[in-house]
Amino acid sequence: MWRRGAHQRLQCWTGELDPPAAPAAGPPPLQRPAPLRQRRLDERRPGRDPARPGPRRGRHGHPAPASAARRTHDRARHRRRRHPRPRRAHGGRGGVRRGAAGPRRAGLRHHRGGGRGGISRAPLPPVPHLLHLRPGPSGRRRAADLRRPPGRPGRAGRRHLDAVRERGPDRLGRARLPRRLGERSRGPPLRAGPDDRGAAQSPADLRALRRRGRAARRGRPQDLHRRDPLRPRRRGRRQRRAHLVHHRPEGLHVSDPTSHPWWYDAVVYQVYVRSFADQQGDGIGDLPGITSRLPYLRDLGVDALWITPFYTSPQKDHGYDVADYTDVDPLFGTLADVDRLLEQAHELGLRVIVDLVPNHTSDQHAWFQAALAAGPGSPERARYIFRPGRGPAGELPPNNWDSVFGGPAWTRVDDGDWYLHLFDSSQPDLDWRNPEVGDMFEGVLRFWLDRGVDGFRVDVAHGLYKEATLRDQERPKEPEKLAESMVERVLQDEPMWDQPEVHDVYRRWRRVLDSYPGDRMAVAEAWTQTADPMAMFIRPDELHQAFNFGWLGTPWSADAFADVITESIAAVAAAASAPTWVLSNHDVERHPTRYGGGPVGLARARAATLLMLALPGSAYLYQGEEIGLEQVDVPPESRQDPSWFRTGKPGRDGCRVPLPWAGDAPPYGFGGAAGTQPWIPQPEGWAALTVEAQLADPGSTLAFYRQALRLRREVLAGADDDTAASTDGDVLVVRRPGIRAVLNAGTYPAPLPEGEVLISSGPLPGGVLPPDTAVWVR
Repeated sequence: MWRRGAHQRLQCWTGELDPPAAPAAGPPPLQRPAPLRQRRLDERRPGRDPARPGPRRGRHGHPAPASAARRTHDRARHRRRRHPRPRRAHGGRGGVRRGAAGPRRAGLRHHRGGGRGGISRAPLPPVPHLLHLRPGPSGRRRAADLRRPPGRPGRAGRRHLDAVRERGPDRLGRARLPRRLGERSRGPPLRAGPDDRGAAQSPADLRALRRRGRAARRGRPQDLHRRDPLRPRRRGRRQRRAHLVHHRPEGLHVSDPTSHPWWYDAVVYQVYVRSFADQQGDGIGDLPGITSRLPYLRDLGVDALWITPFYTSPQKDHGYDVADYTDVDPLFGTLADVDRLLEQAHELGLRVIVDLVPNHTSDQHAWFQAALAAGPGSPERARYIFRPGRGPAGELPPNNWDSVFGGPAWTRVDDGDWYLHLFDSSQPDLDWRNPEVGDMFEGVLRFWLDRGVDGFRVDVAHGLYKEATLRDQERPKEPEKLAESMVERVLQDEPMWDQPEVHDVYRRWRRVLDSYPGDRMAVAEAWTQTADPMAMFIRPDELHQAFNFGWLGTPWSADAFADVITESIAAVAAAASAPTWVLSNHDVERHPTRYGGGPVGLARARAATLLMLALPGSAYLYQGEEIGLEQVDVPPESRQDPSWFRTGKPGRDGCRVPLPWAGDAPPYGFGGAAGTQPWIPQPEGWAALTVEAQLADPGSTLAFYRQALRLRREVLAGADDDTAASTDGDVLVVRRPGIRAVLNAGTYPAPLPEGEVLISSGPLPGGVLPPDTAVWVR
């Protein structure tokens, strides 16, 4: 008998191995009688001899693996038919959904189909469309359908279904799908498609589902999990986890990829106005400077640019303290410069997103100046959050809130009132419970939409409303545990963030955006605790996208990347939107420095970028990352971030240093006459990092970004959104239609995947995937 092991027998069962040599002649071995159910199936199948029952066999006559054998106990079979459960996979510690093994590769199976995964408006069939692998009671990864069709409900089951339907949709607007009676709830909430909310499954539909399931079980071997050739064999316990995200089963209606709006899978380049390009020669970037560099952005391969605030401002927070939302600060140009920029960008095929700051204004805004002049209790002060102080003489702030920039979030004015500012004291918070505020910002939206902007980035989108009572924030008693960043703050008690009323604002804005042609959009800067609250900002009647800050903060780990990919795509699936991915922006440390700095940090940054560009949805790039800029240690005398003056900490200036364009000494072609210093000094030694130098080097980071963006358009354009992420130790594999993106986040080389290498983030010596390297394979 052939004894080469279970794995080889499994390959024989699936037809991957040649048949073994014929056994020596002799009497056939004795066989156990087939179970009753197997005999009945044999009698019904054409071409089978009912007089010779036997066990199930592979293509070459070898016995089927044990996991494919059927149980024979009638009572157990009856119980399974009433309460089916997913079976453990064969040959691995991480379970995989029945039928998940691919025909030629192990791991998770793609559902192949046309289209890019957009959800059509046709009614959806009642079939499960999401699968999420999560830890079971033993801590191992198990597979469970998020939407499993229940068995035919009895009387009690019908009462259960009715009770679930009466509850209505959940807070994300998704249908509440029933669990089987007696089954405990585990894992993330059940998710429905965008067009079947509240749709009940009829008994006929459920019977049809069961018939299809039985037919599928008869038609192919089940519970097969072959080892991926990408992964080396290991002794002992295999540290393998698998995540299936954004899976689309057969029968789900999918829209034509060309029906997706432009922002759905766009690559957006963030331009920090002060530091991009200086055309006026004063050491500060401006709008004409951006216009002069638009061909560079087109050649880089991005689809749109997001421009930080250029409105009239005293520049206490570099434009995020707005004094006039419908005019341009002379420091940056004029309204005519905006019109010229929009016209030329559109001619080059680039979209333009502008920054909008609705949480607060400048203290020089006409409204705030009127509020100071009007006095306590006036309608002018009702546009902001003024309150009397606490204490016998009102000498204490109204509550214990702190500013994000450090220090109290309240400042007292001469008449004794206090005003709230969650950021700098020059940025008083608006009171969005006052209808005048909403009316004013609708006018601002229409002003810029009429001029031709394609979208808005909404600053502090989660902060417009504060808890009505303005109660104290609950804090840990130990001072060292106090939050120091916005990310940490939203993980604590948060009466100043993420109040439910904020979503009414964005529903109103969505109606405004939808009233204009050309797929106008808005993306939220919403710092939330998890991906699910983030998804609330992108429900179908609210904003279009939200920044995925969970991805930005992911540590260098294959498992961590896989978890965020899984959670992010699952969270946005219910909203029929697409995820966003971002690694750096003007408020955080540049990711090469976060990943360790130096050559290691740059290698990891390039690998993370290549992985990010393989994912479905939109990718946001921050200026300078395409040339490998790291965080700069700005001298104290040159720091300008308001958080530096309030806390004494370095702040954000290090990621805002002006770009080096050409030359071998500052200002490196940034603008102005030779010797003109930019508003933040550039370090010596940037000559090799200039755009001019890297354009001449085919191995530069700039050349790598341009190649990766070109391949993203060529390989993934028109692909559906099916995405599977799996890890084996420190190696992460992300499967998209047509490619596999493989990341080695460990310290040892890994086997290079078989196939055509399209691009790698670094050299591939000796046919292996080095540490801190990513590759696309077709």
